[in-house]
Amino acid sequence: MYHRPRFPFFGAALFFGALIFFAPPLLLAVAIGFLAFRFWGFRRFRRHGVAAFADKVRHMSDAEYELFQERLSMPCRHWRNQRRESEFV
Repeated sequence: MYHRPRFPFFGAALFFGALIFFAPPLLLAVAIGFLAFRFWGFRRFRRHGVAAFADKVRHMSDAEYELFQERLSMPCRHWRNQRRESEFV
């Protein structure tokens, strides 16, 4: 037998109620995460990765760049051993 729901939009009310209830702490967490990354993360990650590598290549002298090109063709293990002997890389 058909049972009429007591409240017609109970699912929608539950969904939007949960949305309204959980939105402020979620937005606060997102804002705190963004600010933390903005003021701490960029400085931390600038030393590593593609940007630091691009800066290093951009400011190389011609001799350093030639050495760098030579090392690109070397096996990785040999490159790692060479690294201790020179001031570059």
